[in-house]
Amino acid sequence: MPCGPLVVAPPESASDLQRGGIAQGLELWNARGFTQLKTEGDGEPIALSFRKAAVFFHGFYDPETGEVLINSTIDDPNALAIVVAHELGHAMGLPHVEDRTSVMNPGNLTVTPTAEDDAQLRKRCAQ
Repeated sequence: MPCGPLVVAPPESASDLQRGGIAQGLELWNARGFTQLKTEGDGEPIALSFRKAAVFFHGFYDPETGEVLINSTIDDPNALAIVVAHELGHAMGLPHVEDRTSVMNPGNLTVTPTAEDDAQLRKRCAQ
């Protein structure tokens, strides 16, 4: 739930690149001013892991388990941060969108969270 602090702890096996991607992905959301995403401390935990996958597969959020899975072969730091931000968007309840520029566009590797993405999170929290 995006209304309170969320903790996305890097797995112990995460590389420096992956830890940086997680930290940057959280900051992309936090810079919008609404979310309280962090890598340690108190809050609702979100499980995140990395696994090798085909190049066209970036990440996945499993609503059944609440886990986020990121492709471990992503080696571009900015793309990795955006994939983390995208999958965390799903974890916070945002669906894919195709009618506007958004971090939630399927296959996105370039667009960071937008003001509209932030507004959608705020709207979900107010419900």
